[in-house]
Amino acid sequence: MAGSEENVRKIVLGIDGSEHCERALEWYVKNLSNKKTDKLFIIHAQEPPTIPAAPYPYGYAYYEEWQHLLQKSDKHAKELLESFGAKCNHHELKFKLYKEESNRPGEVICKLAKDEGADIILIGSRGVGTLRRTFLGSVSDYCVHHTHIPVVVIPPQDSHESNSHVKCVTLIVERGTSSFCPRPNVKVNMSAEASECTARKILIAVDGSEHGYMEKIHSAGDSVIVLHAFEIPSLPYSSGPFVFAYYEEWSEMVNGLREQAKEMMLGYEERCKEKKLHYEMILIAGKPAGNVICSEAKTQKVDLVITGCRGLSKARRTILGSVSDYVVHHSGLPVCVVPPPLKKHDQ
Repeated sequence: MAGSEENVRKIVLGIDGSEHCERALEWYVKNLSNKKTDKLFIIHAQEPPTIPAAPYPYGYAYYEEWQHLLQKSDKHAKELLESFGAKCNHHELKFKLYKEESNRPGEVICKLAKDEGADIILIGSRGVGTLRRTFLGSVSDYCVHHTHIPVVVIPPQDSHESNSHVKCVTLIVERGTSSFCPRPNVKVNMSAEASECTARKILIAVDGSEHGYMEKIHSAGDSVIVLHAFEIPSLPYSSGPFVFAYYEEWSEMVNGLREQAKEMMLGYEERCKEKKLHYEMILIAGKPAGNVICSEAKTQKVDLVITGCRGLSKARRTILGSVSDYVVHHSGLPVCVVPPPLKKHDQ
């Protein structure tokens, strides 16, 4: 049955009353929702007001003020959830509302997603600066690195223009075989129970790992760009008679990486043909890889970028960064980050 539990796609949306969360819901309705299969879980992590420490007999006065602030916070949370509930009713979405007192919204969102067996987490990003993210973190960063399901991050409205300076160096560009891609913004006829979404242009950045597109994100009418961006090793500096020997070794290494990449892309192409997707295959050798992906996404004017996450440790991410982190914070586009599959001992 179409409405059976196993066919339900569960999506968790974290909200905090900001315009970023409203924009995330709007993006979901226009680009991802399917009324036939989707159930939306909307969670608000309400941070309770703190009560100051004070000696007797002044403590009671502070307690009364704290009670007032708590009631005010509860009222705000209730109004916020009711507002999102009204929006969901307007769009005829299936949904549930949740509220939990916590000053760690990332943990609350990930816990609900795990408890409900969610398929996707949807987050509106505030677009904070690099330095602030490094020290304070962000809800979207926490969810990306602490869950085992895809996380879709919706950027601030003006971030695409502010990140238009992204630059990269490309050495090899191969645009392989492609099937017919429909014009963007063409309406796709879906069943009456499903939402009428505009045809989407999606860039999937692949590296050999799973991306979860067909299982979680696919919609009829999608135009898919499969991109593999790999970095070419630097040519060792040398002089005299050793230059040619180093160049030959470097050239063989580059050709080897290129052939491996082309073989991998053939595998993805076969899967696109098997699923009867409208697709284009692009292989780019350049660096850094994150910049290459952002640059191509901007050039292609895509609606969504899908990229994998290798699950680096927090210390290694802080020092080295990651491609997925870079794309989330510099593409200026909605990005779906797909984590590595659960290991047996984590299940």
